Amino acid sequence: MRCSLNAENTFDLVVIGGGIAGLASAINAASEGLSVCVLEGGIEFGGQTSTIKQIRNLVGYPEGISGRELIRLTLAQARGFGVKLCAPYRVQKIRRGSLSELYVDTSHGKSFTTRAILITAGVRYRRLGVDEVSSFMGHGVTYGELPDNIVGERVAVIGGGNSAGQAVVALAQKSECNIDLLVRGALSDKQMSQYLIDVIRKNAHGNIDVHEQVEVIGADGFLKLEHITLRSLKTQHLTRMPLDRLLISIGSEPHIEWAADQVVVDEKGFIKTGSRVASESVWINTQRKPLPFETTPGIFAAGDIESESVKRVASSIGAATGAIASILRFLGRR
Repeated sequence: MRCSLNAENTFDLVVIGGGIAGLASAINAASEGLSVCVLEGGIEFGGQTSTIKQIRNLVGYPEGISGRELIRLTLAQARGFGVKLCAPYRVQKIRRGSLSELYVDTSHGKSFTTRAILITAGVRYRRLGVDEVSSFMGHGVTYGELPDNIVGERVAVIGGGNSAGQAVVALAQKSECNIDLLVRGALSDKQMSQYLIDVIRKNAHGNIDVHEQVEVIGADGFLKLEHITLRSLKTQHLTRMPLDRLLISIGSEPHIEWAADQVVVDEKGFIKTGSRVASESVWINTQRKPLPFETTPGIFAAGDIESESVKRVASSIGAATGAIASILRFLGRR
């Protein structure tokens, strides 16, 4: 989806990232009368939300909704409010002007001028870090999403969070697969929503096996994945498990080198905002305190890229609403 660029490319707000947090924030901002542009670095909008098979705890969808369908509806709503949607437009740098204006330079050689920036992008799937597993990428090993046409296979899912749980539940309901959920800790560690834990424990279809306190340390196969090697973290016992596919869903890590000199980050590289940056040097000589979701003057962050944020679809949508409230205050609209 190419953006039809005009001479000015000037907006009240530029949102960097076309996932659910970015799109939700753009809708909120546009509904308040702001001119808004969303820059998405990938070919398609949606980010990691698009890979979720079914979201059951989102208000207004009692039967659940797939991430892909949620993004489709959200894009339609954004267009209805006149949001400019640009993809693929990969951000290369954020710059400050001589006054209060901000510039966003993109891989297309185009710069966007804006009064405020909201960063909702910049995370990617965390890698497992096992070379033998990585060698089967695209040949039985994948991150984030499995094909829809899987039937009757043995599939293992690594992860203890909601994305892993949602993948397991969706596979168990529709695919006639045997699913092994592999968790380094325990499901009771509360990384996963309780409703997903309950569904997995109930195992209504009889095709889910949960392996807690284990880690994958190896893989083998001829041309494609055929086995993985598990190590028990309690006993150190090794198990060689036959397998057709492996989905790795172990969270995300920051990837915001293009914004490094314009944001404040924590020890893991996620963007710190609000009161957590008030003592930073960038704010010492500023005549005001940072607003919620603000990292440096005029630059805000929300969603998965924000430090200590809750990595949930519903939470990202809520954070987007909160961020726009702060941006409206910053722009003098409230």
